[in-house]
Amino acid sequence: MVNETVSFDVKLGKDLIIQPEVINLADPAEKPHALQQRYSNGAATGVFELNKRLYQPTLIVPSSKTELAFRAKFIPGSEAIDCISDIHTLNKAVALFHPITNPNAIADVFPMLANDFNHSSWRFINDLFANYSHLPMATFEVWKAIVKHTACLSALAFKADNPVQLMERLKVEFNVIWELIPLHIWQSNIDKYRQMLLSIGLPDKVVDNKVNSRLETLSEFTPLFEEQCRALFSDQFIQPEPNLSAVFQYCLPEWSQDLVRVHLSDREWPTAFSFELETWCKKHCESLIHFEVIRGFHKSVLYFPIFAAAVACGKVQLEELSSTLYPIHYFHLRQIVEFDRHWFNPVFQSALYVFAQEEA
Repeated sequence: MVNETVSFDVKLGKDLIIQPEVINLADPAEKPHALQQRYSNGAATGVFELNKRLYQPTLIVPSSKTELAFRAKFIPGSEAIDCISDIHTLNKAVALFHPITNPNAIADVFPMLANDFNHSSWRFINDLFANYSHLPMATFEVWKAIVKHTACLSALAFKADNPVQLMERLKVEFNVIWELIPLHIWQSNIDKYRQMLLSIGLPDKVVDNKVNSRLETLSEFTPLFEEQCRALFSDQFIQPEPNLSAVFQYCLPEWSQDLVRVHLSDREWPTAFSFELETWCKKHCESLIHFEVIRGFHKSVLYFPIFAAAVACGKVQLEELSSTLYPIHYFHLRQIVEFDRHWFNPVFQSALYVFAQEEA
């Protein structure tokens, strides 16, 4: 055993209960191992015994019942693993991951998952969330890596056992903006989900019901899958009426006036990328811009739904806003989206249809 004990400053906890446990990073389905605390004359010492040999890399984390949180502590495994280049599952990837010597071990598995909805590592992901959702998602390298893989992130919406809870956590903790995932990626994963269901012998009608049910569930966290947008993902997509742009132009002034009226006393509008958003929208879709910008700090909120729809339709890359996008930028963009969903959602959805009409 490499480490026999692990210590915590119990004085900080006062009368709070600290309950650390060891989890096997390579197998989230394995039951955690609770650590036993040493006592001295009946008093807690804050020293816990590692009374089992740790072959796999592990984390010491707070149990779901602990009253005192603490930062996870990593303990490397004692078992040597060969064939570093031969990694096909997240179980092995997590065991071999190293931030310096093998930083891509986990990320390299995600293309396999995105292409194979029957891949065994989908179970790994669901077990990880089911058993350790009480911990911050940044505790695990798997979550930090998957948010950088757009196709796998979209596939997760169809493979997750609890998609709404998981998608919401990823949105909040990693600032994932689901509306920015391109429509063709969503369509591809809908098709893979359908084929997965057909491959197990389900009748076409049952498959159709399951697909529609999943899309209905996904509509709880993104307007992309609300009923009025679902036709965009249908094989029988019917080109919208020719006057759709005119209808959009008619509604937009009223919607924008409602937005400004609701937030009339609010001076803390998100303003990230206001110049870039205004410049792009006026250059590429000026015919849709039928609203008045009363204050300069309104620009980001007003323009971003249209730009986001253009990103989703593949008309522009998000990097048009900045050649390098850092996590803080996604935080600012999510602030814009969430500032007023009563504005963002209908404008985003309407712009999607306008752009889809142009592509049809």
